[in-house]
Amino acid sequence: MEKISRLLEGYNFTLVDIGAAGGVHKRWTGFGDLLNIVGFEPDEKEFVKLNNSSHELWFNIALADSPGVRKLHITKSQTNTSFLMPNYQLLNQLQWSPGSPVTDHDIIKDVDVQCDALDNLLGSRDLHPDFLKLDTQGSELDILKGAERAILDDLLIVEVEVEFAPIYQHQPLFADVDSFMRQRGYVLQDLGNLLYMKPRGLAGIGGAKGRIIAADALYVKDFSQDYSVLYESGERRVAAAIAGYAAYGYPELGIVLLQELVNRGCRIKNDSQLIDALRAIRPSRLRLPWLHTIAKKCGNIWFKHRKSEHSLWDVPLGN
Repeated sequence: MEKISRLLEGYNFTLVDIGAAGGVHKRWTGFGDLLNIVGFEPDEKEFVKLNNSSHELWFNIALADSPGVRKLHITKSQTNTSFLMPNYQLLNQLQWSPGSPVTDHDIIKDVDVQCDALDNLLGSRDLHPDFLKLDTQGSELDILKGAERAILDDLLIVEVEVEFAPIYQHQPLFADVDSFMRQRGYVLQDLGNLLYMKPRGLAGIGGAKGRIIAADALYVKDFSQDYSVLYESGERRVAAAIAGYAAYGYPELGIVLLQELVNRGCRIKNDSQLIDALRAIRPSRLRLPWLHTIAKKCGNIWFKHRKSEHSLWDVPLGN
């Protein structure tokens, strides 16, 4: 990744990270100062701990499809906090954890938070993000609807948590998000971090998988009909696409893009070297086949003997 970063020196890219618990994913660390981060923290106490810098910009606000005040349901486990009410009827049917009550989704309190649409906030700073990562416990589609301009004009890659079962009341599901993204010119590249659940009280029965509940979906803007459209929006945008493809582990997408542009006489800085660097990215199993064999056997053992109420993060997003 460092070689790709060096070849892209002089370009800058912007990642909007919404629901950034645990910080920005390590896939982006190789890009260093080339990457700018835009984040959101609606809690005033947490917001004052954050520092804006030349490469980080934080907004003290929550996101929705339009401006206004929304009621946020704070749950016992902070990661389950949502604008939507938990669907206890379904939650109580599933084996989230040993024991009978659903405690992690229990609401501790409700707070009113100020919200705005992502397009409004980006427009106020004349920001044009290249990548969007979104994990907000059921409100993802609302936020995407408030980012229509960015989705149509700017974003190249969108990572979004999707649900296949309504763990929150009136929650849009994967089919709704997928339809929204496809209608706006994106293709589904990957599904990872799959979460499965067994019926409550039946963990340990059968295989490790149960009902599929949630996953992370990766969408990539489709330029296959005319790659020059991306080039015409600026060389920086081409460079951003290369960076995103490499970060998520899909160098082949960058190779296709660059080769198509070269064939059309559309050149960017270091394009030949970038193609060579992208071609040099290989799965570790090709370099260390014995290590891949050991890892696969260990993985099979883990898959068979792990707790069987869920299988979260068995297949990470990206390569």
